[in-house]
Amino acid sequence: MPTYTERPHLTEELGVKLGKRHGGAGLAYAVSVTGLGGTGKTQLVLHYIEEHEKEYDTILWIDVRSEDTTRSSYERCCRALGLQVEAALNERPLQDVPSVQMVLSWLQDRSEDKRWMAVVDNADDLSWDVSGIVPKGKAGTVIVTSQDARASRLLGGHMPTVRVDAMEPEEAVRLVSTHFDELLWREEGCLALVKEITERLDRLALAMDLAGARVQADVENGDDMGTALRQYIADYRRSRDRLLRDEEFAQIGLYKKTVWTAWDTSLASLGKIEDRQIDIYPVQLLSFVTLLDRANVQDELFRLASFRLDDVCDRLNVEVPTWMRGLLSKDDDDRWDDFSYRASMKLLLRYGLVRAVDEPWKGITMHSLVQWRAGVGMDREEYWLLYLAFMAAACANIEKENVRFRRHVVVHLPANERLINESNGVEEEGLWWMWSMVGQVLWQEGRWKEAEELQVKVLEARRRVLGEEHPGTIRAMANLAVTYWNQGRWKEAKELEVEVLEARRRVLGEEHPDTISAMANLASTYWNQGRSKEAEELEVKVMEASRRVLGEEHPDTIRAMANLAYTKRDLGQNDVAIDLMTQSATASSRVLGDDHPDCRSRHEQVALWSSATSDDDRDDDLDVDQAVHSDDDGGGVAVL
Repeated sequence: MPTYTERPHLTEELGVKLGKRHGGAGLAYAVSVTGLGGTGKTQLVLHYIEEHEKEYDTILWIDVRSEDTTRSSYERCCRALGLQVEAALNERPLQDVPSVQMVLSWLQDRSEDKRWMAVVDNADDLSWDVSGIVPKGKAGTVIVTSQDARASRLLGGHMPTVRVDAMEPEEAVRLVSTHFDELLWREEGCLALVKEITERLDRLALAMDLAGARVQADVENGDDMGTALRQYIADYRRSRDRLLRDEEFAQIGLYKKTVWTAWDTSLASLGKIEDRQIDIYPVQLLSFVTLLDRANVQDELFRLASFRLDDVCDRLNVEVPTWMRGLLSKDDDDRWDDFSYRASMKLLLRYGLVRAVDEPWKGITMHSLVQWRAGVGMDREEYWLLYLAFMAAACANIEKENVRFRRHVVVHLPANERLINESNGVEEEGLWWMWSMVGQVLWQEGRWKEAEELQVKVLEARRRVLGEEHPGTIRAMANLAVTYWNQGRWKEAKELEVEVLEARRRVLGEEHPDTISAMANLASTYWNQGRSKEAEELEVKVMEASRRVLGEEHPDTIRAMANLAYTKRDLGQNDVAIDLMTQSATASSRVLGDDHPDCRSRHEQVALWSSATSDDDRDDDLDVDQAVHSDDDGGGVAVL
């Protein structure tokens, strides 16, 4: 095995677990070696045999990827053992075939001092009776390799399992480099390129072995090492599909597979399960999650989306397929019924196509090449529109369900450019709503620039279609103004806030709560620009209007008093500032309680101003009355 790379921790684990007596199924020792296809399970076992072959009287290799390969393997074993058997008809059940019976009997009868090993390789498809042809015997050791984690139960009970996954970074570099002259690849430039290749291939043993063979072929054809490595990287960027499907080097390698074919058996098995069972959708689920960030596809994301998906799809004119309805169905209490989702995800975990993660939120991660393979051939337009609806539903529900999870949603959002330019087929008003939902989550996570891009598009669309004074247009202006404000872009914020205030005065009247809020926003902007006199004029109006409309002890009225107090302090009116802040602090104690952060801050401000000897002691923590107006179900105001 010229390209085998030692993986010490796996070799040690296999040796330890093979050293423990099995205690069941008439075998001395048994171990299953499981993991995603192409991770190097077979090579690990081959290496173990090379290291320990003298410990066994007989070693047999049985390829069980299909009934045909199993039949051929047992016929080969008969010849190797010198057993004469008659040819069998293919119609006969495999365990009744003479070659199989002869080998199994021969191994079963071996005395305990005649140790033997049988490797049951590629037990990926367990839909036929694989367990019926697995050797047994008191002198026997069996190693089963499989992509299916259930292979550990082939012998009854539960065999110890060695889980094989992606290689460690240094192991991956060694594997690729086994194809090259060490003096060449050890050069600094070449080493960096080798590392880049291993990371692009996510350190999958099969992919790296094929990559090394391809690069070596280019070197043998006259390219220098650096050129050949750079060419592979360029080919991967431009033509990944063709590169990873190419069979040129697969047939001469140890794996006899391409990256494209490595998971065919697993995917076919999952397809059969989907066909047999109702409400189980592992293949559809795997395809869908390729659109999400693969690092952590959280269960919580699906729970959030389940509450609003139907409503969102109606808004966007997107059809919800049966499989997605099954994965996101709700119970009689209108909670997510996650049975179908969990059952489908368990199957993906079982075949190693995804891996479980618990932190920071329970979910799964997947190998980048599995993500590629599962995404090839699916209806991109259909899945893309469904993905947009799914993410919009999660965004729309997150404020009501799990604010702490919000920052983990952002990594799954599409880039703004795609969100804006690749939404053909979505209803126009639904499109604006989706932009608003995503923009709101970006805004709340402090991603001001990205939120601004979407808010500008929403405002432009609403001005064009709905007109300047439509409530939706005014809300869009207010949201964009807040985003400018948070970026310290006072001039642009002021211009929009003036428009919002004038429009609300005309449409809603001078003393509507939204008009009062617009005045407060503009006053805050004036204050941040150092225009204290203009801020004062508006803040007086805000406070008086809030008292009349909302009441003396409404939180917005209390905040308005505090804001005016800061401005009076700026204008040198210290006694007035202290009196206003005292009123605000006292009202805060009654309404919010003494332990509320705003209440404590206002009482501390009164004490500070009362003892201050100069204006330099002023605290700049203005109680800003900026507000963002949500587009969700009636446009309620969320004070920030």
